[in-house]
Amino acid sequence: MRVLLVHPDPDICGHLASRLYRTGRFVVSTAFDGFDAAAKLFGGRFDALVLHVRTPGIIPDRAIRRIRGEVSTVDLPILVIYRELSRARRRSLLEVGANELLREPFPERALVDGLSLMTGLLVLPEHEPEPEEPVAPLPPPPEPQPEPEPEPSPTREPIHLLQAPDQVPSNLIDQVWNRTEKGPAIPGLPPGTSRLDDVISGSLGEYVSKDVLSVDVGLAVSILRMANSVGFAGLEKTSGLNRALLRVGQRGVGRYILNTYEARARTSESTKRFLLDSFWRHSLMVACLSEEMAAHMRHREPDAVFSAGLVHDVGKVFLIDEFPEVYDLVLRRAHESEEPDSGLLDICDVEREVMKIDHGVVGYELTRAWAMPPVVQLGTLNHQLDSDRVRRSPDSVVAKIVGLADLIDRSIESRLIHHLHPGAPEREEEPAVPPEARELQEVLGVFFETLYETAPYWVHEFLRNRRIPLQRAYESARRRVNRARQRSGIRSYGPSEGGASPERRKTG
Repeated sequence: MRVLLVHPDPDICGHLASRLYRTGRFVVSTAFDGFDAAAKLFGGRFDALVLHVRTPGIIPDRAIRRIRGEVSTVDLPILVIYRELSRARRRSLLEVGANELLREPFPERALVDGLSLMTGLLVLPEHEPEPEEPVAPLPPPPEPQPEPEPEPSPTREPIHLLQAPDQVPSNLIDQVWNRTEKGPAIPGLPPGTSRLDDVISGSLGEYVSKDVLSVDVGLAVSILRMANSVGFAGLEKTSGLNRALLRVGQRGVGRYILNTYEARARTSESTKRFLLDSFWRHSLMVACLSEEMAAHMRHREPDAVFSAGLVHDVGKVFLIDEFPEVYDLVLRRAHESEEPDSGLLDICDVEREVMKIDHGVVGYELTRAWAMPPVVQLGTLNHQLDSDRVRRSPDSVVAKIVGLADLIDRSIESRLIHHLHPGAPEREEEPAVPPEARELQEVLGVFFETLYETAPYWVHEFLRNRRIPLQRAYESARRRVNRARQRSGIRSYGPSEGGASPERRKTG
C-alpha cells in the first residue's frame, strides 16, 4: 500500500516512515509542507494519507474537504495526527471526512494498526522483525510519565534538554504555529535609537528613500502590508518597496510612525539589542546586494528582489520577540560553535537542533499570513534551495539571489571581524586611503578570489554563464548601507560594535 506521510518535523517524519517500511507492507512518500503534499497527492496515486494538523501551508478542514471533492481521492483513507485540539475541532475534522484521529505522543504500533485497519491490511507477525520493541519491562520503571514523551520520536534526543530543561517547552512547535497563524506585526526600532522618526515625519526636510526606511525592517514590512491591504482595494499587489512608498505616501508613513510610537517604545530589551546589534545591517545589506545583482542580471523587477532580501530573516525577529529565552539559547549555542576562520555557520542548523524548526520556515509562514506577494515570500526560503517548493517556483531565481547575497555578507562580515588587521608598513606612503579602506579592499579581494573554491555547489550552478561583477555589486551595496546609516543616525553599527574602538565604529 502506498502511503503519503505529511508531517512538519523532518526527523519525526523520517522515523515514522522507516517504521512503516519495516512492516514490509507499506511504501511511504513524505512531505513537510502543504505545497509538497498537494503536488505529490494530486500528482500520484496513494492508498492512504497521514496528515499532521500543524503542517505549514495546510488548513486541515479545508484540505480534507478539497480531497473529498476530487474524484480520484474521494474515498482516500485519511488519518489525522494532532497534539492539542478542542473537542469541537476534532468533531469537525471527522465531519469533513477524516477517517481516524491519532493524538501525539502515541506508540508507533498505533500508527501501523490504524493504517492497517483503514486500508484493510493485516500486518502478519512474521513480517514484524522486532516484536520486542515495546519492551514490556521499560514502561514500569519510569511510571511517573515524563519518560514516555520522547518515545514516539527518539530522534529528538540531540536537543540536549539536560542543559536547559525549562527553556525548551515540549509543545514549542505548537506555540510557534499558533502565534504565526495570526500574522503578528514584528517590532520596529524603539524611539530614540535613531533619528528615523524625524526623517520620516519630514521635520528635517529630507525625502525618505527606501534604503533609509529599510533600516527599520519592521517599519518596511508594515509599509508593504499597508500598500497591499484592503485600503488600496482595486490596485494590483505590489512587491516593490519603492512602489509601496509611492502608494502610501510620505504623509501616510509619518502617520504610521506616530500611531505606533507607544508600541515601539514597549519593545523588549532583548529584541532591541538583537535589532541594533547586527540584524538591521545584515537585512539591509542583503536587500541592497540582492537588488544590485538582480539589476546586473536584468531581472524584470529588482525592487521586488530588494523586498525579498529585506524580509529573509524576519523569522528571527519573531522568534526573539515571542520566545526570547529559547532563542537566546539558540544564539548562545551558535556563538559557541562558530568557526572564526570560515564564518559560514548557518544558524538554521542550531535552530533545528534546539527548537525543531528554523527561522526560514517561520518567516515563510509569517509572509503568507501577511498576504505578501509570492516573490517576497521566496526570500525567506533562501536556505532551502534544494527543496521542491523552491525549485518548482516560477521565481526560484529570486531565492538563489537572496541566498547568494546572504552567504556573501555573512562570510565577509565574519572575516572583517576576525581578520581585520592594521595596514602593512610598506603601504604607509598612501596617505589618501584610510587604513580601514585598504583592509576592506584586501579582505574583499581575497574573498572573491577564493569564492569558487569554498562556495557550495549551487553557487557554481547559479553563476554559470552569468557575468555578475560580485565585488562591484558588494561595494555598491555597502556604500548604500553606509549612507542609510548616516542619514538615519542609528546609534550602533552591527557586529563590530563589541570590542572595536569608537574610531573604527564610526568608519564601519
